[in-house]
Amino acid sequence: MNRLRILRFSSVIAVLLFAFASAIQISVIAKLEGKANGDWFGWHVANLGDINNDGFEDFAIGSAEGAGRVYIYFGSSTFDTVPDLLIKGDSVSNVLTGYSFETARDLNKDGYDDFMVQFFNGIKIWQVEVYLGSANPDTVPDYVLSDSIYGFGSFLGAGDMDSNGHTDIVVSTVAGSGWVHVYLQDTIFNSSNRFTYTDNQSLYGAYGMKVGDFNGDGYADMLTSSENVGPNGSSYIYFGRDTLVNSPDMVFPRKGYFAVGDINTDNVSDFGISYRLPAFYLGGTSLDTLPDVFIWTVAVGRINADTFGDIIFSDGDMFGVNGLVKVYLGGNPMDTFSD
Repeated sequence: MNRLRILRFSSVIAVLLFAFASAIQISVIAKLEGKANGDWFGWHVANLGDINNDGFEDFAIGSAEGAGRVYIYFGSSTFDTVPDLLIKGDSVSNVLTGYSFETARDLNKDGYDDFMVQFFNGIKIWQVEVYLGSANPDTVPDYVLSDSIYGFGSFLGAGDMDSNGHTDIVVSTVAGSGWVHVYLQDTIFNSSNRFTYTDNQSLYGAYGMKVGDFNGDGYADMLTSSENVGPNGSSYIYFGRDTLVNSPDMVFPRKGYFAVGDINTDNVSDFGISYRLPAFYLGGTSLDTLPDVFIWTVAVGRINADTFGDIIFSDGDMFGVNGLVKVYLGGNPMDTFSD
C-alpha cells in the first residue's frame, strides 16, 4: 500500500491509494471542510515535507477565515481530520495570513523539513515567516523576511541555487513590473542580502514561480514568467550558478501556472506550463523549448507504486457542471491518455 501523499493542488479531499500490478483503486478516507461559506478553505494546499521527521509527509490548507488561517496536518498511518497546528492572523496586525505557504526544505540541516508562510499586516508591510521543523513543531516563527513591496511572498520556493550546501529562499512579488528575490543562505540565516530577478515587464512573477534542478547540473534553478511577447506571454528559466545573473538561460513561448516533478525517473526536475496552452517539458541536459508532451498539469507527484512521477490535472466535465481530476501515470515515454 502506498503512503498517503498530498499533492499541491486546491483540494481538501484526502485520498488513499492502493497500487496493484494492473490497476489502482482510489478511495476517499477523509473530507476536510471549512467552517462557513466564504472561508475559501482550500484556496491553497501544499506539501510541507516531513516537518516532525516521523517518516510521514505533512501538509497545510489555507483559509480566508477571519484574518486568514493555515491548518497543518501531520501525516500518519491513521490519518484524522483534526489539524495538528494552526497559524492564524488577527484583524489588527495580520489581515491576510496564509495566502501562500510552501516547504522551505531543511534550512538548518538538522534532519527536519521547515516551512514558510506569507503574512500581510495591513500597513504596507508584507512578511514571510519561516518555521523550523522539530520533534514538536510550533507556530512561533524562527525567522522573518519582510518588505513593503506589494504582494511580497505571493509565491515561495526553496533550493540551493549557488550549490554551497545551504537551501536558499526564493520569494516573488507582483507590484509594478514584478520581482523574484533570492535570499542566499549560509551557516547564518540571511534575511537582508538578496539577489533580484526581473525583466521590467508587466506581471513578472505573478503567474507563478517554481524552483527545481531543470538541467540536472546540481544547482537549483528558478522558473517564472511575465506578459512579455505575444498574448500568451513568456516563461523563463534562470539556471543556478556560483554567482547568479539576471539573464534568463531559456525562454518559453507561454506563461505561468507551473507544476514541477520527476515523471521519467531520471532524478531531474520536469515541469508543466499550463496557462492557455498546455505543455510539459522533460528536464535534463537535452532540455529545450519544444514541449515533450502536450498535457495540462496542476501538480506532479507519486500516485502509484512505481518509480515514475505522475501528473494531476483538474478539469470540468463536458457540460462544465461537475469538477473532475484526471491522473496521467508517468512513464518513459509519457503518453497523453488519462489513466
